[in-house]
Amino acid sequence: MSTKKVAKDYTVVKNGIELKSKRKGKIVVSEEEVRMLARLFCPVTDMVRYFDIPQTTLLHHFGPMINEEKEKTKQKLRAKQLEEAYNGNTTLLIWLGKQMLQQTDQGPKNDDNNMPLPWNDDAQN
Repeated sequence: MSTKKVAKDYTVVKNGIELKSKRKGKIVVSEEEVRMLARLFCPVTDMVRYFDIPQTTLLHHFGPMINEEKEKTKQKLRAKQLEEAYNGNTTLLIWLGKQMLQQTDQGPKNDDNNMPLPWNDDAQN
């Protein structure tokens, strides 16, 4: 049984990777730059174009970190939205109600849970 050796097109360096590009020579992709772009919610396709490297290489080395940074950005955004809503931003309150609580401008839907309670004029207190 033979094993195939695959040539690496990159070198792992401190806090990043170094690649050799036929067009640009040596390219260094730093972890901090990738973090910054991920925090800005930059799509992976844009990061690949920015660094001029293969997508598989970027995701192999930085994929989990990219996802982690994007999740942190989402959490911060949600917290800021809630803070603004709590401070009286009615537009944001309405929007968050629609997004998080499935509230609508259409009024109640026609199902048993949204039907009015029966009214009885003859009821005594």
